Amino acid sequence: MDKKDILRPEDLRKLGYGEHAHPQFRVGAYTVGYVRDLYAGDKYTVGLGGRGAGRGM
Repeated sequence: MDKKDILRPEDLRKLGYGEHAHPQFRVGAYTVGYVRDLYAGDKYTVGLGGRGAGRGM
């Protein structure tokens, strides 16, 4: 996943980027999740679930 704007403006200046710079950084992100439907009606559905996430730079 590419991520923009993860550095503060002062950090960008220290690295030599201009005022309107928006460098992109590669971030490895992984997410797994599951939802179990408890009720499915005509107007709404209720479920119970969870999610786990991890990342690396």
